Amino acid sequence: WGDEAMLLLNILERDYIGLTHHLRFAQVAPLLFLWMEKSALIVFGPSEHAVHLFPFLAGLAGLAVFWPMCRSAFTPTVAGFAVAILAVSYYPMRHSAEVKPYAFDLLYAIVFAALTLGHWRNPQSWRGLAALAAVTAGAVFSSYPSVFVGGAVSIVLLPTIRTGTWTQRCLYVVFNVALCGSFVAHYALVAQAQVDAADAERTREFLREYWKDAFPPEGLTDWPLWLVRVFTGNMLAHPIGAHRGGSTLNLLLVL
Repeated sequence: WGDEAMLLLNILERDYIGLTHHLRFAQVAPLLFLWMEKSALIVFGPSEHAVHLFPFLAGLAGLAVFWPMCRSAFTPTVAGFAVAILAVSYYPMRHSAEVKPYAFDLLYAIVFAALTLGHWRNPQSWRGLAALAAVTAGAVFSSYPSVFVGGAVSIVLLPTIRTGTWTQRCLYVVFNVALCGSFVAHYALVAQAQVDAADAERTREFLREYWKDAFPPEGLTDWPLWLVRVFTGNMLAHPIGAHRGGSTLNLLLVL
């Protein structure tokens, strides 16, 4: 579709260094994702299977990590339902079959969650913290939203670190340095240059109009109806749902 085409035109016409510069059509994407797509095109040629290979693998990997995480935290029945819902949900499947980095957003959110839960269950171990420190830079360079998930992980783990060993504290510091350092490095080397000032202003005005119904209204009296509309719409369309109340049953099940 249109967003894939605009991003792919940049990937097709540039080398690896060129993908660190300003992208045409006001496109933005993390560097490792761009390089993976470029590598797929070089190795396998310009085909549907080639350009969708890495998002597809990321979607499968997310499902593979999600199962043991659920199995370790819930009963087999609850874990089975959770994995089944993810396996057949429309948006995770769709994003695992398009040239956008959203499948990596899901993958690293699951990886961060799994490693955090693992440390919670075994706070005497240092391995979960070491794994977090090891995957963080790759996550930030592959998924823009992963920095928010990583920040949440840092806050959640802080109480356990206060009573942890010095090894755990050092690994916690390494994780936070990797999180902040990779974000700053990626922003300075890649993200800052991807959209120029004129493109950014045009895109900002377009997106404000395009996404206006997804953001809270200015008046607080309009919030109740907006919340109902949002949470009975695509926000909870897992495994299926739709706008205009199409996810009402999903919301009731969540509540």
